[in-house]
Amino acid sequence: MCNLWKKTKLVRPDKGYKPTCSMKCQIIYSAIKTKQGNLEKYGVENPYQRKDIIEKCKKIKLKRYGNEKYQNRKQIEKQT
Repeated sequence: MCNLWKKTKLVRPDKGYKPTCSMKCQIIYSAIKTKQGNLEKYGVENPYQRKDIIEKCKKIKLKRYGNEKYQNRKQIEKQT
């Protein structure tokens, strides 16, 4: 049974059943599993909440662009 309590399909007898019933449920399921994995490994839901990742991004932006808060404003202006 998937998260929406629908029956799932049998993949193969040796593989068992699919964890989800549809593509929509697959997307939700994978997002939940990713959050759980990040919480177990790092203690945060999103990798960009980690202090070491934030510092690493700042160092890279400082090295590449000379500003740790750099954003490509020209590209952002084109999109809006």
